[in-house]
Amino acid sequence: MIELAHDADLLIHEATFLQDQLSIAQLTLHSTAEMAGRGAREAHAKQLALFHIPPPNEHREQEFRSDATKAYGKEVIIGTDLATIEF
Repeated sequence: MIELAHDADLLIHEATFLQDQLSIAQLTLHSTAEMAGRGAREAHAKQLALFHIPPPNEHREQEFRSDATKAYGKEVIIGTDLATIEF
């Protein structure tokens, strides 16, 4: 993924779980917000948008943003259905 996303203007990355749910993420082959942030940083992506946050985790949106931002080093967008992202 890092090679494919290298220098992307916008990386849209799945983030279904948080770090305290890492074992579930690994079992279900999904990513955590921290993984997405780390991948975006390593790929030198200019922006990162997270998507696929499931209903059981929607109330933790700020934690997703915080975990990804810490790992990425830049502000992170939380994608929503039909959203328009300008840059």
